[in-house]
Formats: sequence, C-alpha cells, structure tokens
Amino acid sequence: MADAQIHRMNFLKQGRRGFTYRDMIYGIGAWCVFLGILYGVQVGRHYMLERDIASMKQHLASLSGEKERQIDLIRTMSKKRAGISARHDLASILANRPRWMGMLRAISRSLPADVWLDVLDVKVDKDWYTIKIDGKAKSQRELTEFILKLEETGYFNKTSLENTQLSETQAEVFDFEVLTEPVAQKLLRDE
Repeated sequence: MADAQIHRMNFLKQGRRGFTYRDMIYGIGAWCVFLGILYGVQVGRHYMLERDIASMKQHLASLSGEKERQIDLIRTMSKKRAGISARHDLASILANRPRWMGMLRAISRSLPADVWLDVLDVKVDKDWYTIKIDGKAKSQRELTEFILKLEETGYFNKTSLENTQLSETQAEVFDFEVLTEPVAQKLLRDE
C-alpha cells in the first residue's frame, strides 16, 4: 500500500525529466501572461478603433456641413439663374407659339356648303408645319372652290390636292386629301 501511495503522488513523473507541480505553476503563469498580452492587444486595438471612429465622425460632420453649405450656395445661384432664364424661356415660348385660332376660323369660313372635313392633321416638317386635310365633297367644283378659298384667306400657301376618289361608302361623294402649309407671319402673330 505504501508503494501505491508513492506511485499515486508521483503520477506526473515520467521519463528522465518529470513534470512537477512547479512546472505546472510556471506553465499556468506563462499562459496567464500570454492571455494578458493578448487581452492588452485587444484593448489597445479597441482603443485605436474608437479613436479612429471618433475622428471619422468628426471628419464626416465637417464634410456634411460643407456639403450643406455648397447645396445652399447652388440653390441660391440656381434660383437667381432659373428665375431669369425661366422668365426669358417662357416669354420666348409664348411669343413664338403658333396661334391656331385664326387658321381654324379661316378653314371653317372657306368651307362650301357641300364640303365637310373628317381629319385635320398638323405635322412638323423641316422646322415648320404641314397640314393635311381629309374630307368629303359632293362635287369636284365645290372641292376646287374650297382650295381656292383657302389660298385667298392669306393663312395658307402651297395648297395642293393630293388625292381624290369616289367614296366607297356614299354614292356621288368624293373623298379628298389636301396638303397645305400655314403662313408663318399669320400663324405667329394672329390673335
């Protein structure tokens, strides 16, 4: 039994050099020092990150202030410029817009009794307008009278009969297509 106790007390002893309690204490101490250094590195890293975050926040605040100042400056300048340019652009648009009322009155006054319109189509060609008029007429004479009256109004020029044929849906009625251009001075200055 005495041998068993001795053997139990020296259970760490193996080989030529045994692992003793003192070696265990040194090992635990070294492990604690290593963990302390690791903890210090982590605390130092955390401190550095906190300091970097604080400086970044301060830099961000200064950049945000500068951004707001620049935006206010741009708004102020654009309001001054937009007010001037918007008034100028609006005035030029209103001054140069076509006035269609007189032209429509001229078309309606030029219509003989036996001519009626189906389609009035305005297209922009080469920076100006082309008007296509489709309709029906009971005779070729009435259609010719309509084209001549359009030219006489002074609102239209280059008026031409593009197509005419007997209507497929109505007896003794002609379908026609007339192309014309409005006169620029009349269209832009008419009230």
